[in-house]
Amino acid sequence: MLGDAVGLGEQGLGFTLSLAAAGGILGMLLVTIFGNRLGRAVPLTIALTLGGALKVCIGFTSDPTALAVLIIGVNTIYAFAFALFLGTSAGLDARGRWSGPLLGAYLVGSSFAPLLGGALIEAFSIPAFTLVTGLVSFLVIVPTVMVARVSVGAEKALARSAG
Repeated sequence: MLGDAVGLGEQGLGFTLSLAAAGGILGMLLVTIFGNRLGRAVPLTIALTLGGALKVCIGFTSDPTALAVLIIGVNTIYAFAFALFLGTSAGLDARGRWSGPLLGAYLVGSSFAPLLGGALIEAFSIPAFTLVTGLVSFLVIVPTVMVARVSVGAEKALARSAG
């Protein structure tokens, strides 16, 4: 539906989604390599801000190449953010009380996103849908940063008590 609106055919969209998956792997790899040096709060703020902005841009592009680049960018950034979310939740409770449900929610959300997104786009239009999804990213920045800081503090306290 989104690809059709700007002339990105099935083959082009399939290729874009493949590259988006590779971008997601790259995003997670970056967190794996640089995560300890980057921290969580600032990278999450940057990722959610940039990801939200790119989501909004998706709804207002009319160029198929720009749409493809935006989709790849969003997937790369949100995979990076998701890896930071997992690190944050694991920092709160190493037993997985937080990271398990987060992973489950991500998998369910990913599975149903095309169906729900398509229905919402039909009901409200592409620009309205992407504007709302982008705004949600902006709205979760403050609570996410607060939780990330608590998570890092909890990890440091645990390390001090173990050492």
